[in-house]
Amino acid sequence: MKLYFAGAESHPTLLLQNDIKKWLIAYPNTRIIDKYKNEVDIFLDSGAFSAHTKGKKISHKDYMEYVVESGLNHYASLDIIGNAKESKMNILTELENGLNPIPCFHYNEPFEYLEWYCQNFKLLGIGGIAQLKTQRGKLKGFINQCFSVIKKYLPIKIHGYGISSNLHQIFPFFSADSTGWLSATRHRTVANFSKGKIYYTESVRKKGASINDGNILTTDLTDERLLTRSCEAYKQFENYITELWAKRGVNWDE
Repeated sequence: MKLYFAGAESHPTLLLQNDIKKWLIAYPNTRIIDKYKNEVDIFLDSGAFSAHTKGKKISHKDYMEYVVESGLNHYASLDIIGNAKESKMNILTELENGLNPIPCFHYNEPFEYLEWYCQNFKLLGIGGIAQLKTQRGKLKGFINQCFSVIKKYLPIKIHGYGISSNLHQIFPFFSADSTGWLSATRHRTVANFSKGKIYYTESVRKKGASINDGNILTTDLTDERLLTRSCEAYKQFENYITELWAKRGVNWDE
């Protein structure tokens, strides 16, 4: 599995220092993308969800022009949040303009769209699951429904937008992305890896707080140290899931 570090634009130097070179960055963070696109594998997110929550609109024409100018290989289609029909129209427009976008099937969309994506694309995403973050049973049920369709089209590749770590042991995602590593600075919690899963420490905001860094107990809890620790946990998770599915006979080509 390929794990993209979402929100990479916030700490690009630190990620490079930790040899992390798979980044998901949302349009219009074009300055960061243009600076690093020749050094790392960038997955361009359209930024549609963020724009939707802020009441803004992204120009489809400008987005398509940037995709062409950037020369990126992995880029999402500009979907219309809450409107699967218009999202499909955007995809058709992108195809007509010579692009090869990655469509996304969202929670609560009719499954006929997932069938169409599977029939016409080699890589597609599953997303729109923010509302299910605290409903793990419903989230697992939705992913299971998706893969009941997807299995008919294997070896089609699936990207999981913000899909939780435990589901990767159940479903063979080709790639995924996560902002979990940023919890180190957002919430002063640190990601850890153990027994195939990511878990987090309690908040280390308290004065004199410490964490086990390797075999050393340290109170040097700078943002850089906490982020580095979280990055390492996510790298271990990526390797674990990749090896797990390889043992099951699933070896993805690039």
